[in-house]
Amino acid sequence: PGVRRVARIRHFAEFMADTIIADRDLFEGKRPRG
Repeated sequence: PGVRRVARIRHFAEFMADTIIADRDLFEGKRPRG
């Protein structure tokens, strides 16, 4: 159970990181990836 929880948290963290990076790129006037 612990492994699945960690995997879920890791996936969520990666998703949030991608979103934050995209928002920062938009704020800096750069085109987001993808």
